[in-house]
Amino acid sequence: MVLWLTLARCWGAGPFGRFNFLYAYAATWGILFDFGLDLLLTRFVSARGGGIPSSLIRVKAGVLAVGYLLCLATARWAGWAEFPVLAVLAAGVALFSVTTFVNGFLRGMERLDVEAGISLAQKVTFMIPALLGVLYAQQSLAWVAAAYMGSHVLGLMATMAYVWPRPEFRVMGKLAFPLKDSFRASFSFWLISLFTIAGQRLDLFMLQALGTEEQVGLYSAAFRIVEGFVYFQVAFMAGFFPRLVQRAGDDKEFGAIVKRSAGLLFFGGLLVAAINQLCAPVWVPVLFGEEFRASAAALQALGWSLPCLYTSAVLGHALVACGRQRLFMAALLVALLANGGLDRMLIPLWGLRGAVAGFCCREGLLLMLLGTFYLGVRSGRFSGTGRSRGVAF
Repeated sequence: MVLWLTLARCWGAGPFGRFNFLYAYAATWGILFDFGLDLLLTRFVSARGGGIPSSLIRVKAGVLAVGYLLCLATARWAGWAEFPVLAVLAAGVALFSVTTFVNGFLRGMERLDVEAGISLAQKVTFMIPALLGVLYAQQSLAWVAAAYMGSHVLGLMATMAYVWPRPEFRVMGKLAFPLKDSFRASFSFWLISLFTIAGQRLDLFMLQALGTEEQVGLYSAAFRIVEGFVYFQVAFMAGFFPRLVQRAGDDKEFGAIVKRSAGLLFFGGLLVAAINQLCAPVWVPVLFGEEFRASAAALQALGWSLPCLYTSAVLGHALVACGRQRLFMAALLVALLANGGLDRMLIPLWGLRGAVAGFCCREGLLLMLLGTFYLGVRSGRFSGTGRSRGVAF
């Protein structure tokens, strides 16, 4: 957050919006790089107590190579002037994807402390050079992109240095998880990741296409703070999901942990939204500068989507844990399409407010759909839906 605030104040709304667009584009391709394999590996390790199927490693290598080339080819075809900056950012995203894959093993072994420590160190090694370059050497987009990639090189090296000597970190042969089943199972998780991240980035892309560069910068400033709030949910789910998988066979305990967790995150989201509503008009001009004052109203509105966003994460992961990932995928797709339609209608009329309205409506619709699907699974109405071969370990 400190870094994004500094970039906004030093660069202004135009360059800040341009960098956020490039970063969002690279991060969107990161969904293909991930391909849902980290979540699949977490499930595997949680159920087996260790090991990495060799088929998952082969799938990972393939999607990384294809995804990176497609990312650059699409940008080159579009003729963007910042192509070198994008190439470096995309390389950083690819390295981060490899680290996230290995972190799936750590999460399955419930070593979140190790992942958290390395992640914090990576962010520090990214932030310090980037800040120094921007503040004291007037460096621009290319310098920050290089600092980002370099920090992920160090993060991956540190992660491998920890897991490589561990006896649980072993490559398992074809009998553990065939390549065909690995691809089929990971494809569902990849679509879930794709629709999730696309939903978070869609409004930015639609503003880029239908609005102005200044509106992109104003929206980016507000959404960066919302992303900071989202980390509460991300941290909770990292510890919650392995335990949820372990209780998938106990219907009573499974339902209880989902109910308690959903309630905790919903009311926690309300608390965060209320604090944000009061403080946003004060801290946005202080943090980003007077040029971004219009971002305060956008931040207030986006904040009220957090209770829905937090609760949807619990219900979606609950569907995945009991093998109903296709229902999660369907809900995300419907919400994404609705978001796109609203953006297309509202951004030309309302500009920045139209993008905010599209995002908030998407989160509300997604929560209603996931709640309906989860209750349907619990009652047995969806008892035959969504379980893929090779997913239930």
